Amino acid sequence: VEYRQALAFMRECRRVLKPGGTARFAVPSIEKVWRNADAEYFAFVKRWSRQEGLRPAIQALLDCHGHKAAWTESLLLVTAYQAGFDNVRACEPRR
Repeated sequence: VEYRQALAFMRECRRVLKPGGTARFAVPSIEKVWRNADAEYFAFVKRWSRQEGLRPAIQALLDCHGHKAAWTESLLLVTAYQAGFDNVRACEPRR
């Protein structure tokens, strides 16, 4: 989804969430790819890119999966806050 659609979605989640409830938003983080990609990730990304390395991995994330917005951890947290969530925090994948 595009950024403004994501913000609208988060606002609707906040509106319908029970008091004390939790919402979890998971997005592919271009920042985490930039900071943490390794040889194993580069090999994984090669199915969408003929080249291997960080730039092709970032390009694959942006162009090959239908994403319409590039997310970073800080952008996601600020967007959730702007949508009305007060206790926003990041967590590791699969937690």
